[in-house]
Amino acid sequence: MASQRLLEGIDFDEDQISEISLKEGEDLPLSIPTTGSPDAADVPPEGFSKDQLKARLMDVVTTMKSGKKMVRRKALRDLSDLLQKIQEYPSVALPASSLGQLVAISCLCALDPDPECRQRAAEALCHLLPILRRKEETLARMSRNQTLIIRAQKVLNSTRSPVPALFINDCYSLARVFGAFLPAEQLLEAVCFLVSNLVPESSFSPLDISHLLQEFIKQFSGKAEVEVLMEAFYKFTQGPTVEGRNMAVFAFSILSHHCLEKVVEYLLQFPFGGCQRIWKEVLASADQEQLLHLMAEQLYQSPLKESATQVEHLTSLLHTIFRMEEYKAAVCWNFPQLLIALLGMVVNFHYDQEFLG
Repeated sequence: MASQRLLEGIDFDEDQISEISLKEGEDLPLSIPTTGSPDAADVPPEGFSKDQLKARLMDVVTTMKSGKKMVRRKALRDLSDLLQKIQEYPSVALPASSLGQLVAISCLCALDPDPECRQRAAEALCHLLPILRRKEETLARMSRNQTLIIRAQKVLNSTRSPVPALFINDCYSLARVFGAFLPAEQLLEAVCFLVSNLVPESSFSPLDISHLLQEFIKQFSGKAEVEVLMEAFYKFTQGPTVEGRNMAVFAFSILSHHCLEKVVEYLLQFPFGGCQRIWKEVLASADQEQLLHLMAEQLYQSPLKESATQVEHLTSLLHTIFRMEEYKAAVCWNFPQLLIALLGMVVNFHYDQEFLG
């Protein structure tokens, strides 16, 4: 299965903190300046209006997706120059509507197979970070964001200041830092961009995309309700490209590790036929005991007359599970609970038919 291959070697420990150590006698790498000149007048130059900035950033994002490394290198150099200019003018804000995409593509370029692209992307991210942190105080007022920001600061404190080496080839640090300082709306945009826009591009590895996507999903689940993610992913599973559909299905398998109950409840509202590919991957990655327990609960609590689609979905899913060799042991262990739930559903059905018409 596609998601099983992508999941190999991925660590789902939410509390893990990256360890960045230096060899004895080794100096910290030079940090990227994070503040503009104190003498710089806060009057942005021509070409820095909101619409002009948005157009320039979207052009950079598009160019960074190029399969040609020389084109990506130039785009990343242009991005660094632009971000350095923005740093000098505190009144200039990055357009919110393109910020998520910019962060997603920049982080992915820090995982680029080309060393120079990785370096340039990491340098650009060091210029981007202080711009994002201008709103740190506002974000920290929400308890969810506050926890993520504290974790991000632990990563940054390991090198005392943002340095390119912290972000090169490190999905964990990239997502932990930039996922914390992005508002929920822009982080959702970053996740959706990774799912739907990048897989067909030959310059990026699906494995890199999947690792970065996994880490961003973990950050989002600590920032906002995951139902928003599931709605977006479900739409992508019905999308036009095979690659986008596959990545969206994989995203559901990631969510099943963190919030299986919510994934089950969400999928049950749709006809089973439209969710078969999603269930195939979720069944392969979910905790079997927990899943069967949740299904028994849902069966017992679903009146047939009021929830015909849900009951049909549940019974179709059970039929699929009963035929899976890898679920035989779990089914045997949970058989009494499943039998009681199914019998209860039958009794409720006959009661409704006889007394409620």
